[in-house]
Amino acid sequence: MISIAPTEPGGGTPIVLAELPASSLRYLRSRVTRVATLDGGSVILNSGTSESDRTLTVDALVTAEQADRLEAMQAHNPMSTVSTATGFYYGAVQDLTTDNGVLRLTFLVKTKAG
Repeated sequence: MISIAPTEPGGGTPIVLAELPASSLRYLRSRVTRVATLDGGSVILNSGTSESDRTLTVDALVTAEQADRLEAMQAHNPMSTVSTATGFYYGAVQDLTTDNGVLRLTFLVKTKAG
């Protein structure tokens, strides 16, 4: 189960969804850069990871009412919270697609609570 809620006062109640197996809740990207050198090699710098490098991709079945609420939340609330089995996150919805009752939501994490 996943709960998505706006952070703005009066933004509404949380929306609870049952994620589908295609969801990706553990994607964490490292801060790695690779620079080509003049001798044909490269230098790789790995600065590690941060929770703010995490991206959550949620696939779920939604009702028309839930889809409308999610679209309104994205349009009127710049930041949101997402609660999953992996943690409680603060961040922003990057994109949201609903088609024939199937939701695909990408959430960019700013911080993780706890």
